[in-house]
Amino acid sequence: MKYRFIKSIGKIFIFFLWLILIFILAECAIRVYEYFVAKRNPLISSLNNQPPWSQSKVVSGDILQSIEKLPPPDMSQWYSNRVEFFLQLDEHDRQLFSSLYQISILIKDIHKGEKKVYLPEPDANNYFDDELLTELEKEIPVNNQSVFSKYYASFTVENRNISDLFLYYSADTENHGVFVCGHKVENNHHLQNTKDENNIWEIPYFEYRKHAQLPSYEFHTNNFGFRDEDVVVPKPPDVFRIVCIGGSTTEEGPTEQETYPNMIEKFLSEQFHEQYKIEVINGGIPGISANKLWLRLPDYLLMEPNLLVYCEGTNDITHILLPYWLNHLKGIKKILIQSNLCRNICPLLFLPNDTQIQHDINKDILSQVEKIEKYLRQKGVFFAIMSMPAPNYSSMTRQEKDYFQFVTKKWWGGDFINYRMYSRVLNIYNKLLNEKFNNGNILYIPMYEMFQNEPPSYFNDLCHQKLEGIQKKSELATPYLVKYIKAHLGKN
Repeated sequence: MKYRFIKSIGKIFIFFLWLILIFILAECAIRVYEYFVAKRNPLISSLNNQPPWSQSKVVSGDILQSIEKLPPPDMSQWYSNRVEFFLQLDEHDRQLFSSLYQISILIKDIHKGEKKVYLPEPDANNYFDDELLTELEKEIPVNNQSVFSKYYASFTVENRNISDLFLYYSADTENHGVFVCGHKVENNHHLQNTKDENNIWEIPYFEYRKHAQLPSYEFHTNNFGFRDEDVVVPKPPDVFRIVCIGGSTTEEGPTEQETYPNMIEKFLSEQFHEQYKIEVINGGIPGISANKLWLRLPDYLLMEPNLLVYCEGTNDITHILLPYWLNHLKGIKKILIQSNLCRNICPLLFLPNDTQIQHDINKDILSQVEKIEKYLRQKGVFFAIMSMPAPNYSSMTRQEKDYFQFVTKKWWGGDFINYRMYSRVLNIYNKLLNEKFNNGNILYIPMYEMFQNEPPSYFNDLCHQKLEGIQKKSELATPYLVKYIKAHLGKN
């Protein structure tokens, strides 16, 4: 009896040893397969170890220098617009606003004497002492009955020189007696970057510098800091202006004219040339997420759009949601995700359940989109949402699946993020977009749904498109915009 028991234990032990051996061999086989895929897949080889997204076309510097430039917006108006937006934010968004814009902000109720300071970083210097506030309050005209705002490139008080200072005072009924001043903080890293002529960022992945230019490349920004032609403000009366906002998938294109906003402008101009001049402005900023798009809304509105088109989701999913979920795995999943074999065979195992995914998408992404929609409605600006297109995994060849997995791993989150994970979450995100915003008041453009029937070869990676993909995207979006504009011309 005892011998039989020991023999059974031995068989079980040998069985598990075989399982471990098979697992190790399978793990090695997956790694060898990935190695040879990286070396021999022609789609991967065509990248030449360069990022898969579109690069700006190389052009002569003389061409760029010859572009006549309009002046940027008046800085007082620029900051006044931002402050008015800031004042309607809740406490969380006010602090985020200060952090993202790198601005120290003080709000003071002159009648009550109450003050509140928002610093971009906990250790940032607070310049708002009594001497500075006293001098700034003297700047407000006596018996001012409206909004007063002023920008100071340099302001001197008590032998101190403070740069990039702005002042805002409102005497209207909503913000009566509210005094706001702000100071743009310059850290050492930023100061070093501004000396670099190739630096195009005012704030990385949030705001471009105005009239920035990459030498020898067909990339420049306009008077508002976006990749497009200069924008005339006030807007001429015969212009119907559309501003497209989003990340690099909005901004991308070999040349300025080969971005989807500019292609749409060409298509719409052919339709409405006898009624309106159509302008479609490219407001894309690479790497931007939903909460940042929400907080940049005052800058978009300063361009006086009739319609704002929103298309984003990839940055929120790949830079925020997926890293958070994968960093908070528990139990056996935390161990299994270390395995290439497990990540390739069952990547969806490491995602939360659909209910949790929907909850986090609503909380972190769609809540920001709802804020944008509500604020635009208050300002009388029409709103359109475009679902986020992606290559259809089920229609890919084996070679294409290996390619998209390779670029996702290399450029979109490292070893742990798998294209099938992203595809699953994006599918849920787009379904929620449809359910929440596809109504009579908001134009919903089902770009994701339409691209599920298009070849994956339109894409360079999980979201960026080749020129023919950008062209197709523009063609698919145009009929929806034509119908919407015809229904709303004269209402704005």
